[in-house]
Amino acid sequence: MMGAATAFVVGQSKDDQAIRQGFATGAQAEFRLDYAYPTRTEERWASVSILPLRRPEGGAVIYCQDITAQQRARLEAERLRRDLTHVGRVTTMGEMAAALAHELNQPLTAILSNAMRGSGTWRRGRRPSTRSARSSRTWWGTPGARAT
Repeated sequence: MMGAATAFVVGQSKDDQAIRQGFATGAQAEFRLDYAYPTRTEERWASVSILPLRRPEGGAVIYCQDITAQQRARLEAERLRRDLTHVGRVTTMGEMAAALAHELNQPLTAILSNAMRGSGTWRRGRRPSTRSARSSRTWWGTPGARAT
């Protein structure tokens, strides 16, 4: 792994010249690269840090660390955050659907209740006729009952 990491950082980076020049002039204090690399069984992650030595003869400390566990934990946390966001949206949609159903059913129930009450009042007051009250109840009541 160390050989692959060093070859990757030093030989294959498109910013290789800029990194070397930054270290040579002292303009760049350190360099860090996190990258994935395949193995025979899985993908692993490594972090390579290069720290220049502040000595007249130069030099650098190159440090490579396996960060596969941290990377997997970060990716799992991101997935869980996305899932939690999705659950929140689904819950909000359910609440909105329940509120909409209530707002639609409330007036329909009021219409049905008024139709039933009105037909009873007409029957007791003998005005209009019973036939008219029943037809009114049927006219208002059947669609109202069907809607609720």
